[in-house]
Amino acid sequence: MLFVLLQASSCFTNEEPILPLEPEEIDLRMFKLDSGQVYVNLKDISVMKFNSVEAWDIAFSCAPGRYDILLNSARGMSSYNTESKDFNAQYTVREYPWEYDKCTGAEDQSCLGAWGDFEFDNPQSYGNVYLINLGIDINGEPTGIVKMKVNGYTDNKYSITVGDLDGFAVRHYEVEKNDSFNYVYLSFEKNGVLKLEPPKNEWDLLFTPYAVPANDGGVSPLPIIQQLPNGYELVDGVLLNPYKRQVAIDTNAHFEDIDFFDVESYTYSDSTNAIGHTWYTWYEEYLTFRPSANSSFIIRDADRNFYALKFTSYSPIQTKLSRVKCIFKNL
Repeated sequence: MLFVLLQASSCFTNEEPILPLEPEEIDLRMFKLDSGQVYVNLKDISVMKFNSVEAWDIAFSCAPGRYDILLNSARGMSSYNTESKDFNAQYTVREYPWEYDKCTGAEDQSCLGAWGDFEFDNPQSYGNVYLINLGIDINGEPTGIVKMKVNGYTDNKYSITVGDLDGFAVRHYEVEKNDSFNYVYLSFEKNGVLKLEPPKNEWDLLFTPYAVPANDGGVSPLPIIQQLPNGYELVDGVLLNPYKRQVAIDTNAHFEDIDFFDVESYTYSDSTNAIGHTWYTWYEEYLTFRPSANSSFIIRDADRNFYALKFTSYSPIQTKLSRVKCIFKNL
């Protein structure tokens, strides 16, 4: 027995400390017409998927009990509620008090607002006609206005009608929820429903342009910007996956010093634009953009894995191409 105990004891060694993984850098070149929206997985430090900012028009929430309908903010799309029920009426092209999505992930983020009574299992539409400003293309040119009516929601499907302002080219769409995704997407140009984003538990961050009020946050004045109606502009930002992800901001510790023992001390937010666009600033004296030197972001995923992120470079080239460099580490 003594021999067996001695043999067993020789199999154990002093516990070695677990060393943190070295940070990895990711370099994203986002060409608006091809890869302007990039989905990143932090666990593998990989790009899961990317698409053109012009690939879609409307997104429909797949979350249980949620019926948000979002517009493509990467193109600066916006809406106006005419409060008319007459879809066949002709509407003119003129200036309207356009509303924009807030990109927060909250239930009130959609500029369409509550398009119906959501107290029903199958929401009942109010029947209002919305004018949809299709935003701008990558050259900054307006792409037109259409009218849209949300007919309702039955059998797990949204029903909408879209047409030209003068009543021509009327199209009807049914878009089915899919529990595997946060949103499913509709393209008027392709005349079909698209699955553009990865499954909801396979990505963490979306690098994308989106619309904000002009002079909002720490990014103005910007020399290279696409202006939108009613005092809005397009900025390059980072949005959080709305499915069980949270983020905290550390403006005190050095990125190199952040480790797993710090993660429970932070206050986390599930707002999708908590990182947003305020991580970079235009420095007039240097004629360049620079990320904030003091901001590190700690992301918690659905499995309670923690990651630290720091931006190292941001270079927009005209309005068609942006380049973002950042470093990640698994905590």
